[in-house]
Amino acid sequence: MSRTMNVAALRGISMGLVLAAGLGVATAQQQPVAAPPAIAPAAAPRVSPSHLALAISVVQDSGMGRSIGAIVPEMVVKARQLFIQTRPDIAGKLDEAIKTLQPEFAAQQNEAMRIAGEAFAARLSEAELKEIDAFFKSPAGQKFVSSQPAILEDMFRGLDQFNLTVSQFVVDKLRQEMKKLGVDL
Repeated sequence: MSRTMNVAALRGISMGLVLAAGLGVATAQQQPVAAPPAIAPAAAPRVSPSHLALAISVVQDSGMGRSIGAIVPEMVVKARQLFIQTRPDIAGKLDEAIKTLQPEFAAQQNEAMRIAGEAFAARLSEAELKEIDAFFKSPAGQKFVSSQPAILEDMFRGLDQFNLTVSQFVVDKLRQEMKKLGVDL
């Protein structure tokens, strides 16, 4: 299974668990699922609207926007699957509701992009973001972004094999060294 598929599967499982908790699915003992503890949001940096807009542009142009932009649609798909699994008879009405709610879902996507932009703006000056944005808008930057999925796939495929190899190497070396110390593993 590819690394991309592994990440997608884990993301799907995580989304399903979040949805299950949020929709009030009970445990096997029929006890309600406890709400996760609230996490205080990081203090929002005070940046100018132009600084934030530039940071959001970098998020989008860097290719990160693809992942961030997929968060809400993936949650909608998972929620639909969850509802249809238990109530297949409501598929048509559910699709109608999803269509009606698209503007609200789009607003949530914009909020996710704003959060990502604020993270960039908090760590990078407007001048730095201008340089970074210029790179991503350049032919080399665009090639970098368009090549990322294939590069990451190749890299993770190689690292998956490396992990298997180095894992065995570490275990073998530790066994040898422990044997020298009189301990059989």
